[in-house]
Amino acid sequence: MVNYLEQGTNAVLDTQETLNGTGKLGTAFTTVQKNINDYDFVSVSPAANGTFTSGTQTVNYYYKRKDVGDIVVKYVEQGSGTELDTQTVMSGAGKSGLGYTTTPKTIADYEVVSTTPANHTGTYPSSGTTTVVYEYRRKDRRRCSSKNM
Repeated sequence: MVNYLEQGTNAVLDTQETLNGTGKLGTAFTTVQKNINDYDFVSVSPAANGTFTSGTQTVNYYYKRKDVGDIVVKYVEQGSGTELDTQTVMSGAGKSGLGYTTTPKTIADYEVVSTTPANHTGTYPSSGTTTVVYEYRRKDRRRCSSKNM
């Protein structure tokens, strides 16, 4: 049997292959490393080539998800672009082909203008950085009133 697995999780990444060993005892076999979208090949165990023996033999190919671009989330004041809080960086390490979702922060004395910028969700970029910007406006000041008695 030939398995194509994610390193560390052993999640199956592609269809398992079976090499027919009928009448081949003692002869050589060769397995093939596959190209799997969003993954890089890491290793093969025990080896890609071998000799047919009695019983079941297993060859495992291990892959890891590719690194891609990051998502940077900024929290700025509407109109001025002044950053109101530390930006959030969502690393693209090992995230090829995966989706992301961002959310606004709660910032004292400010309210978010739009909770869903066009790119607040999406797929990690294959390279570079995607910037998501949440805009805020200062809340209205509450007026205090005093009553004369």
